[in-house]
Parts: sequence; structure tokens; C-alpha cells
Amino acid sequence: MKLARSGLIHSKVGNMSARIGHRIFISKTRSMLEDLAYSDIVAVDDLGPSRNDVRASSDLPMHRAIYHETKNKAVIHVHSPYAVAESLLTTDECIISDDVEMKVVLSRIPLMDTPGEYGLPIAEYGAELGKYRALIIRGHGTYAVGSSLDQAYFIAHCVEHACKIHYLCRIRS
Repeated sequence: MKLARSGLIHSKVGNMSARIGHRIFISKTRSMLEDLAYSDIVAVDDLGPSRNDVRASSDLPMHRAIYHETKNKAVIHVHSPYAVAESLLTTDECIISDDVEMKVVLSRIPLMDTPGEYGLPIAEYGAELGKYRALIIRGHGTYAVGSSLDQAYFIAHCVEHACKIHYLCRIRS
């Protein structure tokens, strides 16, 4: 799969979903995205809860919040190395793309704390993705959205590229 070949995922980390009507088709918990099979996808209600929730990725609440707060049809969550590294190295509230092409696609990538005790209520993450095409949760990875899985993949890949450029520019200074 493209996610593994491009270095955005490894092993059993990350998840993806697509919304069709009032259903979310999401990767199961502990599924291998690089080798995803039809049996690794579970359908749940978009507003939840549903009987299949226990089989879905543990990030299902985030996916539901994103779909509830936006018109996006696809979400990809990856633990890509440069995005995670940048989220841990910087105290900035966002990453601003340094290269010209990425500025067109992603002018700003918000960096947010983990939901829960120290972070915002989960709905706030969905609301951020109504304004931006991606965000990075510190130490956890990127959530990229789009009108299709292909578009969400493109955005996730652009985030990783922007973070790599950001990181390489930082070590030169």
C-alpha cells in the first residue's frame, strides 16, 4: 500500500476511514494498513455508538468528531516520523510550510496536544479540521482529511514532506 511505501506508516500504527451516507467504514483495531484486507474494515454508525464500535480502531471517536464537524469524506491518521519528530521538537502552535509548493497545499499545520486530560475536548479537533486540511497531535501523528482516501493520502504525504523540510532547515541553522 502507498502509505507503507511512502514511509507514512509502519507495523500496526495508524488508521483510516471513509464516510458513505451515515456509515463510517474504518480500519479495525490492530489492523496492518500496509496489508489491509476487506476483513480489516468495519462499518459503524457515523453518530454512534454502534455494536461494531468495539472492533473499530481506537481512534473512532476522533474520526466521528471529524465527520461531525466537517464535510470531509475520508480521514487518514499516520504516525509519520518527521511529523511526530517536529511535534515533539517545537513548542510552536503550528508548522508553517517553508517550501513554495507546500504553501499552496498546506499554508499552516496546527500542532495540538493529545485529547483528554491536558488537551481539548475531542470535538475541537474536528473543528480544526474544518479549517485546515490536516493537524498533528504532539507525539501521536497526523490526521489528514479529504473528499476521498486518495486526497487524504495526498494531504498526509504533504504534511510529512513539509515537516521534513522544516526539520532539515532547523538542523542547518
